[in-house]
Amino acid sequence: MRRKGGGLLIEVGVVVAIALLLIIIMPVVLSEFRLNLLGRFLSLAIVALGIDLIWGYTGLLSLGHGIFFGLGGYAIAMYLAFSIEMVIWVAVGGRATLIGAIVGTLLVNYARTFLSEQFAEIWLFFQGALFLIVVTVLPDGIVGWLRSQNILFFNRHQQIATYPTLEEDAEVQHERENIGN
Repeated sequence: MRRKGGGLLIEVGVVVAIALLLIIIMPVVLSEFRLNLLGRFLSLAIVALGIDLIWGYTGLLSLGHGIFFGLGGYAIAMYLAFSIEMVIWVAVGGRATLIGAIVGTLLVNYARTFLSEQFAEIWLFFQGALFLIVVTVLPDGIVGWLRSQNILFFNRHQQIATYPTLEEDAEVQHERENIGN
């Protein structure tokens, strides 16, 4: 049953009031960590709304559902795009390698867990110093350094020849021999 009068207007007013509360009050009240956590939760809430609206009421997957998923995914991507921590993960582990990003993620998150518990005030300074040290001392990251030291597991990179070299190509050799004639 629909309510008569301004029922819809009141509902919209409540939603706008909650949104203004989140936008204006929360950055003042919450710490940076809690504010980032709230942003992540609200991004995932958009995805949950999409699931509830489409699968919950109709049991169907539709274009509207895809839009809700897209909005939630976009919000999380924007949250992660401005995170310097991901850059540090890749720099520590090694650029241009998947194993480097994984190793960097594990090492940096372990260090963050340890240092945040013991020395909460210096974690951001340590993070910045770690980035500077890795960029200047280990420009290829830890995995790149291990590859240069010929460590067994990390030295699986092999050069794949897609075209024969010019010295081995029979047609090039034939042309070189016939140029002088």
